[in-house]
Amino acid sequence: MASPKAVSPSKDPSRVDPPAQRTDLGFDQTSLVKADPNKRYKFVSDTMAESGVEAHEADGWEVERYEDGGVKLLRGKTARPGEPVTLYGQVLMSISKAEGERIEREGYLGGLGQNYLDRVRDAMTTRNGGVGQTAAQMSNRYVRVTNETEPERYVSG
Repeated sequence: MASPKAVSPSKDPSRVDPPAQRTDLGFDQTSLVKADPNKRYKFVSDTMAESGVEAHEADGWEVERYEDGGVKLLRGKTARPGEPVTLYGQVLMSISKAEGERIEREGYLGGLGQNYLDRVRDAMTTRNGGVGQTAAQMSNRYVRVTNETEPERYVSG
C-alpha cells in the first residue's frame, strides 16, 4: 500500500493562514500620546546624579507631569495629575525643539556637540573616507606617539 504524498503547507490549497502580526503587540512602550510637536522628549534616569533629572533640569530640560490633555505614554501606569510621567524608573523630560536642536548641534555650553564631532571626523579622514593623517601627524593633538627601539627597563632599588 502506497503512503499518501506529503503536501507542502505553502502549496496546500485548503490551508488558510491568518495575516502576519507583529510579535511585540504592535506598539512601542515608549510611544507618547498627545506629544507637543514643538518639544523634544527623552527618558532620563531618576537615580544618576551626574546625568539624571537634576542635571538635565540644570541644562533646561523640564519634567513632564501627568495633566488632563497632556502628554502621556501609550501604555504605562495610571498616575494622579501632577505626578511625573515615568517608565521603568526613567522620567520623561522635554525641552523646546529649537533648544534641543541647538544642544545637539553645539553641545551644552558650546562644547561637544555634533559640530565639534564633525570637525574631528573631518580632521582624521580624507574625502574618500580613509585615514587622513598618520599617527605621527596626529601625535601632538590626538595621541602621543613615541619612537622607542627597546623597552625601558625598570630596576627596583
